[in-house]
Amino acid sequence: MPELKKKSISLYLKTDCERRFRLSMYDDAELKNNDHNLPPRQTARAGLTYVSMAGDTWQDLKVSEVQSLFGAGKVFVNPPKPGKLRPEPTLLESVMDKLQPYDFVVEAKYEVPASFLAAYNLNGLTDEFGKPLISSGTVIPDLLQVLPPEFVPPSGQVWQAVDERGNLTDLLPTDERLRLRVIDLKLTAEPGANYFAEVVYYSLILAAWLKERNYENRFVVVAAGAVWPGSHDASKLAHKAKERLAGALITDNDLATALEEDLEIAEYSVFIPRLRRLLTRDLPRVLQTPWQDLPWHVDYRCLGCEFLGYPWKVGKGKPTHHSLHCWQVAEREDHLSRVPGLTKGSAAVLRRHVQKVKDLADLSPSHPAFSLSSNQGLKA
Repeated sequence: MPELKKKSISLYLKTDCERRFRLSMYDDAELKNNDHNLPPRQTARAGLTYVSMAGDTWQDLKVSEVQSLFGAGKVFVNPPKPGKLRPEPTLLESVMDKLQPYDFVVEAKYEVPASFLAAYNLNGLTDEFGKPLISSGTVIPDLLQVLPPEFVPPSGQVWQAVDERGNLTDLLPTDERLRLRVIDLKLTAEPGANYFAEVVYYSLILAAWLKERNYENRFVVVAAGAVWPGSHDASKLAHKAKERLAGALITDNDLATALEEDLEIAEYSVFIPRLRRLLTRDLPRVLQTPWQDLPWHVDYRCLGCEFLGYPWKVGKGKPTHHSLHCWQVAEREDHLSRVPGLTKGSAAVLRRHVQKVKDLADLSPSHPAFSLSSNQGLKA
């Protein structure tokens, strides 16, 4: 059965590829089920594993930094299981009654509540094969931060509360609830828009979870979720560590203010409408459309896609691609995406006249297909 995962949403927002969005919702066993003629994931991509490992190392470094500055007692984190390197997720329910201002929860795990599913009409969705969408489950953001109601960010901006439907309301000075914010740790120095969308997605689910578990009288989710990006420069938080070593009195509020300057805040008013459209319009259509009819285009955005089908080989020259992978289909069908530099949009316009590269090459320079501004360069 297809499962709506954070990764699927993030990849769709990053690449705008409906085919990848759809296929990424299935597990390996489902993809290998010949009854549905789905392509399997391309494996043996060692480079991607190393990228993931580097991201984990960055996350561990930042968590250690938080522990050393705020104090280990302010950071709720589980130890790894025997033989594992990564910490186990922390069940958010198990620490809610212990949370105090300036606390952190590492890899907090909480369920997607029924109220969130109802808000976006996710119940009852099925794919083209009639299999129901699994839209419940759990989410695990990298960090949850707890801040006191009197905390003021360096910008002086009045924070807003966000609910599961994406409604934003100003938080009054008399609102004494503890502020909860989602932080995602990313190795990249310039986070993509999809990373900020992930933070917003986590926040909406957290707001629904608080309400369902009757925690909304003590906590509120703020529309100030953020990405903590990688940087070659020493962070503001690291500068505070140096000041403390030099003998300066540094409070938790000072540290939180410094951390604020290291974070990149998500624009909730921008990403909430996009997520709402994805969940209520794009998702049902992508699920119901036969997967081979979903639009696709092989270009630079396919880098790292498990369904690209680049002719990687392993072992004694054993291929890793499948005949239904996009690279292979593009070669077999002489797909227009094989024209260097041709964008997905331009290819869609050209298909009003031609379907294959060979047919495109046979057109005369005066053909109407080239009169469109986006295709002027193809005349050469």
